[in-house]
Amino acid sequence: MKNPYKNIPLPIWMLCLVSLISKSGISVLAFFPLYLTETLHLDLRTIGHIFSFGGLGFIIGAYLGGYLSDKFGSLTVQAGSMIAEGGSFLLLGYFHSPWVLLLLIFLIGLSNAASKSSGYSNLAAYSKQNSYACSYALNTQAISLGAIIGLAISGTLAIANYSWLFVMNGVGNLIACAMLITFFHHRAPSKIELEVKQKMIFPWSNRHFLMLMLMVTVMGICITLDDALTLYLKQIEHISQSKIGIIFELQLVLSILLQLPITNYFKRFNELHMVGFGIMLVALGYFILPLCSGFYYAGFCTILITFGEMGAIPLLYTYVTKIAPEKNKGSYIGLTNCALISIPLIVSPTLSMFIYTKFNPDTLWFGTSLLGVMICLGLLIFQRYSYVNSTIS
Repeated sequence: MKNPYKNIPLPIWMLCLVSLISKSGISVLAFFPLYLTETLHLDLRTIGHIFSFGGLGFIIGAYLGGYLSDKFGSLTVQAGSMIAEGGSFLLLGYFHSPWVLLLLIFLIGLSNAASKSSGYSNLAAYSKQNSYACSYALNTQAISLGAIIGLAISGTLAIANYSWLFVMNGVGNLIACAMLITFFHHRAPSKIELEVKQKMIFPWSNRHFLMLMLMVTVMGICITLDDALTLYLKQIEHISQSKIGIIFELQLVLSILLQLPITNYFKRFNELHMVGFGIMLVALGYFILPLCSGFYYAGFCTILITFGEMGAIPLLYTYVTKIAPEKNKGSYIGLTNCALISIPLIVSPTLSMFIYTKFNPDTLWFGTSLLGVMICLGLLIFQRYSYVNSTIS
């Protein structure tokens, strides 16, 4: 097998480095509830309202970032989003009013999601069509590495002073923005523009694409069950917190080491078929989870789920990038981010915990498996009978 890293161009490496720095910073939000309770002494209801507005900003920003990328250029939007996010984090440590915190968290969610969508648009702009998958895979590796680095640094800084967490992320975003502007100032994408030949069809008016996004939203909910999974491993499997941490760290390490080689192999097949195969692995992992017990068995199930995610997500973005019109590719990518990441990030924790507590954990795992099988079949039917390619090209 050829070295998958060999032919990735320098601009893609730079964009992935920016993603790494950005993800390292946003990881501080894992400690934000502790800051609100231990330092500001806010009640849980107020904290819930603050994070709800952050989630709303994340949903709006995901599509807005892609839409604005089509209007003003993805580099401009990504740089502006990073400045807004960095500035909001720097201000976060100076205000203690719940209303101001609510506004700042909304802006952080909005700008972070917009930066992510415009970043994916940049990856598409600076990649060749046959290397979309590898570019997205490398970016996923960068995000996973950034999560590990960010959590490690944030944990250390939180012990000293929570304010340093906000300073670290604010300054980090501004540095990454400066790198982005400096590197790409005179580097336009070397692509032939097809705007004259292609008509503009917005994703909201493309019913075939909206049907796909409905399936992607359900898929996103199925792969965003970390809260329920953590609770299950602790309460039902009686696995210690340190060992649960090892399991989730292993997921990140596998993504860092194997994401690009796996994607490089899978990209030779039909993209939607591989997305369906990936979600089937996720469904299998959740289906066998309650059938046995133990640390190593739970680790095996989560590894299976991780491999499914690694196989599915970059190929999904590749498919969307290929079928989207050149003139409004950012809008399609932004809506995909909204469906796969933003909406599940808000819906999945509440829905999964409701099923977990109202019924039982097995209902959640078997139900998720059934949804995974239905999504896989839905994608196969969609691939066979949909006319997306002819509709939007």
